[in-house]
Amino acid sequence: MRQRWLLAVILAIFLVSGILVGKGISPRQKPVKTQKPPEVEEMNKANLPVRSPAVAGQFYPADKNKLQNDIDKYLNNARPPRIKGELVALITPHAGYIYSAGTAAYAFKLLEGKKIDTVILVGGSHITNSGVASIYDQGFFRTPLGDAEIDSELARKILCYSPELDNNTQPHVREHCLEVEVPFLQTVVPEAKIVPIIIKRPTFENAKLVAQAIVWAMNSTEKSVLLVGSTDMSHYFPRETAAIMDRLAIKDIENMNSAQLYQDLLQRKTQLCGQAAVIATMLVARSVGAENVTELHYSDSGDASRDTKSVVGYVAMAFSAYKPLPKEVKKTSQLDEKAQKRLIEIARATAIAYIKDRKVPKITNDIPVLNEKWGAFVTINKNKQLRGCIGRFTPVDKALYLIVQDMAVAASSQDPRFPPISPSETDDLEFEISVLSPMKRIKDVNEIEVGKHGIYIIKGFYRGVLLPQVATEYGWDRMTFLKQTCRKAGLPSEAWREPDTEIYTFTAQIIHETRQ
Repeated sequence: MRQRWLLAVILAIFLVSGILVGKGISPRQKPVKTQKPPEVEEMNKANLPVRSPAVAGQFYPADKNKLQNDIDKYLNNARPPRIKGELVALITPHAGYIYSAGTAAYAFKLLEGKKIDTVILVGGSHITNSGVASIYDQGFFRTPLGDAEIDSELARKILCYSPELDNNTQPHVREHCLEVEVPFLQTVVPEAKIVPIIIKRPTFENAKLVAQAIVWAMNSTEKSVLLVGSTDMSHYFPRETAAIMDRLAIKDIENMNSAQLYQDLLQRKTQLCGQAAVIATMLVARSVGAENVTELHYSDSGDASRDTKSVVGYVAMAFSAYKPLPKEVKKTSQLDEKAQKRLIEIARATAIAYIKDRKVPKITNDIPVLNEKWGAFVTINKNKQLRGCIGRFTPVDKALYLIVQDMAVAASSQDPRFPPISPSETDDLEFEISVLSPMKRIKDVNEIEVGKHGIYIIKGFYRGVLLPQVATEYGWDRMTFLKQTCRKAGLPSEAWREPDTEIYTFTAQIIHETRQ
C-alpha cells in the first residue's frame, strides 16, 4: 500500500514537471514577470505614445515644484551677453543640474519672450553606436513639468529625407542628453513643440546627413524653428588640462570650422560627448545664414563638486544671423492651384492602383507646366504618420507628372523603412509632394541664399548644377558654392564672374493634399 502511495506521488511530480517544461519554464527557475517595453509603457488619451522620464530624480528633481524652483533660480542668475542678429541655434550642456544647469541657463535665458513654434533637439547617444540617427516622430516627452508635444509634421519631414534615418524610439528611452533640456524649454517657451533627434554613430558623415535633413525640412515650413545641440565637453581631466582642451573646441565652433573640429576630436586634442550633434548644429546654423557665434558661459563640474583634479567641462553658445533664411511658402507661385491639385490626383491614383493591383495606370496630362522636367518627392502619410517617402532630386528625362507617378509607386512599395502598403490601408492615406522649382536666372549673386537655393551655371557648352543640400553638406559659404558649381561644370572656379555666364537658382515647393 505504501509503495503504491509513493509511486503515485512520484508520478504526480513527474507530470507537473512535464507541464512546466512544456510551457517553457524550468522547474528549477522562477517565472520572470513580464514588463512592457519602456517606450510604450504609457499612452495618452489620444492613444499617442508618451516617453516617460528616464533620469528624473537623478539628473534633476522628480518633484514638480522643486524642479520649477530650481530652473527659475538658474534662469534668474543667468546674465548672457547680448546677441547680434536673429538667434538660430544653441549649444547647451546636459549633465546633472547641480553641475551644468547654471551654464545651460545662459542659453535658455535667450529664449524668454520669444515666439518659437518648434525646437529641434539634437544629441549624441550614450547607449548605442550603430546606425545614423533616430527621430522621435510622434507623441510626447514627459517631465515632472508636464508633457512636451512632438512636432510630428516637422519630424516626419526630417525623417523622410533619407532612408538612413529612422523613427526607432529605443535609442531615446534611456538617453538623458535631450531629456534634461526639455524642462528648460517648458519654462521659457511653454507653447513650443519639440523634435528629438539622437545621432547614434558620431561620424562627420552622419552629422552632415542629419544637418541636410533638418535644413530640408526647415525650408519647407513657415514655422519659427530653433535648433539646440546638446553636449558636454572634456571628461575627467584636471581642470587646467580640461580648460585647454575645451578652449580648442570653443575656438573651432566660433570659427564655424566643423571640419577642423572633427579633426581635433579624432586626434583627441579635445572632447565632446555630443560631437556629431555639435557638428550638425554648426552645419545647419551656417546654412540658415548664421554669421555670429557667441560663447555665453563656460564652467566645469569642479565648481559644484570642489574637486578640480577630475572635471567635466560645460559650455553654452549661441549662433545668430543678421538676415535669417526666408521660409518656403506652401502655396507656390510656380505651380498654380490647378497644377498642384492635379499632381496630388496623379500621386493618389497611381499609388492606390499599384497597391491594389500592382499595376501602374496610364496617366494623361493636359496642364503644360506639368510637362516640365523637375525633380520631386512623394510622401505618403497614414493617420498623420509617415508611411513612405521616396524622391528624386533630378528628373533625368521625364516630365514632372511622370516623375510624381514613379515616386508614388516607390513611396508605396519601396521605402526600406516600411513594409509595402497593403490594400486595407488605402482609405487612411494622405499624400504630399515636394517639387523642385523651375530655374530662376539671377543677375546679383547676393540673391543666392545658402541652404535654400541650388545653383545652375551655364557658359557656352558648359553646364553644372549643385543642389541646395550640397552647400550644407560641406559647410560652404556663398562664394565657395559658386566656385564649386563652376568646377562641376568644367569651368575655372572664377568663371561665374564673367558677363556671359548665366547663373540660375532653384528651391523646393511643398504641396499638401486637401481632403474633404
